[in-house]
Amino acid sequence: EAMAHHATAAVVSSDELNPASDNDACCGQLPTGLVHFASSEHVSKSGKHIERPERVESIMQRLQTEGLAARCSHVSCREATAAELGATHATETHVEVMQSVGQLETQADVDMVASGYESVYMTQRSPSCARTATGAVLELTRGVLEGTLLNGIAVVRPPGHHAEADQCCGFCIFNNVAVAATQAKAQFGLSRILIVDWDVHHGNGTQHLFEEDPSVLYFSVHRYDNGDFFPGSKDAAPQVVGCGAGQGFNVNVAWNLAWRDNVGMGDDEYLAAWHLVLLPVALEFNPELILVSAGFDSAAGDVGGCSVTPRGFAQMTRMLQAVNPKVVLVLEGGYELAVIAECTCACVRTLLGDPLDLLTEVRPKKEARLSLERTLRAHRPFWAALASVESTSSVSTAQVIMLDVVGIRQATPAEGVGEERMHQQSSSSKEQSSNSNIQPKIAKARRKKVDRAVTGVSISTRNAAESNWKGDAKKLARRERDLGAMLARIEALKRELEVGKRMSRKECASLEEEDELRWELQEVQAELAELTSLSRDDAIRMYTGCR
Repeated sequence: EAMAHHATAAVVSSDELNPASDNDACCGQLPTGLVHFASSEHVSKSGKHIERPERVESIMQRLQTEGLAARCSHVSCREATAAELGATHATETHVEVMQSVGQLETQADVDMVASGYESVYMTQRSPSCARTATGAVLELTRGVLEGTLLNGIAVVRPPGHHAEADQCCGFCIFNNVAVAATQAKAQFGLSRILIVDWDVHHGNGTQHLFEEDPSVLYFSVHRYDNGDFFPGSKDAAPQVVGCGAGQGFNVNVAWNLAWRDNVGMGDDEYLAAWHLVLLPVALEFNPELILVSAGFDSAAGDVGGCSVTPRGFAQMTRMLQAVNPKVVLVLEGGYELAVIAECTCACVRTLLGDPLDLLTEVRPKKEARLSLERTLRAHRPFWAALASVESTSSVSTAQVIMLDVVGIRQATPAEGVGEERMHQQSSSSKEQSSNSNIQPKIAKARRKKVDRAVTGVSISTRNAAESNWKGDAKKLARRERDLGAMLARIEALKRELEVGKRMSRKECASLEEEDELRWELQEVQAELAELTSLSRDDAIRMYTGCR
């Protein structure tokens, strides 16, 4: 009966969403843990790099200025041991290799090691810094599991979610969150851990480390762009659900941004993912611990091309607290100092139990609705909470998703929403925080003028941009024709099936792909229409990034 209840609606009471804030441990509430490590010896030797110590320093300065650091219980750092790292990473081919970096004599030797990995820099002290970042997360998680902390946040670097079992990758050396999950199982006997990754980049390392493990539910919401966005792997697709016993325990919400989308996915889209996918699955999974790869490069004004606000991150955190209060946030990406500082403050206030101004309805854009429907379609066979969703409530056609606490998975067409279903906050659901220094950047992007001639671009660059524009249009047109042909073949197969013809295994597989092909056709047609509507100057602006 409880499972059926979850299937129809992920119900969370208003008290759970906005608990009364005791603010401090002295008022009877366990404290929120805070651990930080700036890794000042882990810096690029080849010039200024976006992944730098100032990321942690700016966050900590803001936490102190806002009085939030003083309200937290500070946790000491330590280096993770070789045994702790080796339980997650390959000992000989990764842990020991990183240990040997500290013994190298010159930076050139270190650079040679780093060049063997994707998007990684190192100094002789980098592996030690990475071990300390991981150890800091372990100590914070230990405090939460031992009951001395209610929840916590680790403001540490280098980040970790791209690190594979035997590979550094994407600024990451050791996978901080994955090591914490492995040790939580080994030392505390946990059998259900939820890892939520809201970094704008897919956590390829975390996914691969747990893709066969049903005791770890990995949920990632990330920019995908049909596999072109870093780390550039089809493993980030919504159809990748895990392997073997881990099938269904790997959940990817993969955003495909439309052409010339200057804003990307924001609060509406991310909260829709929380309420339609993450929350119902998490309630059914019933985790004993929630670890969050908290990358703020999906924030408005950061590098990821998305527009989640501090308010959005706060509400996502509060939703997770409603599933289980044992929530540990771990910094991953996020590179604009003012942006990540503000977003972190919003999350810390949430962990401390401060009241929030919750959004109660969202209007996710079409591209997001298609992405969400793909994820739901991939995971309905594995989760009762998703399998019972009515076809008439198709996410891909819903215009408004109500986030009320009575039925937060309810979706209705825009014209069907009555005034009696609106909450007091709905009038402000599209407004952004007035004290945010992020929103003006979005507003400027929307006001860009594109009707003037392009200047300051060489003829060769113009020609290359125009060639790429026309080439992409031709590729999309070919793909449109191919998809149309495949769908026509499927229609023919359906007619043959109706008259009793037996289908081969390959033909049956083709029939099962119909919905996916139709969604892809919609996306291709939308992209092609936008490309072909561009003037030559508009296309040059798009492909060169000039104004």
